[in-house]
Amino acid sequence: MLQLDWYAAMLSAGSIAQESDQFNFIQENLLPAFAPGPWPDQSLIHFAAYQNAYEDVETVKYLYGLAQLAGLSAKLIVLNELKRSADGNMCDADGQIVSNL
Repeated sequence: MLQLDWYAAMLSAGSIAQESDQFNFIQENLLPAFAPGPWPDQSLIHFAAYQNAYEDVETVKYLYGLAQLAGLSAKLIVLNELKRSADGNMCDADGQIVSNL
């Protein structure tokens, strides 16, 4: 995402030619990894990062967005807010069980 933002800014500023193109090699290769096939079921996938780790947060947001593009059910959470329920399950801040992290 940051790469696309940079490209748009450079294009708008006239720093790169209008006929230039932006290749998204990483995204084109990661997106198939989020296809529904590899996941055990269609349950929710949680994506988590430490709130104050900016680069990690941005990377996790990007992966979360890819999962959504692939049509998966995904939720973005703060890693520091994970907890254990009384029966020992890992839960997010909303009390939802985290099965796929």
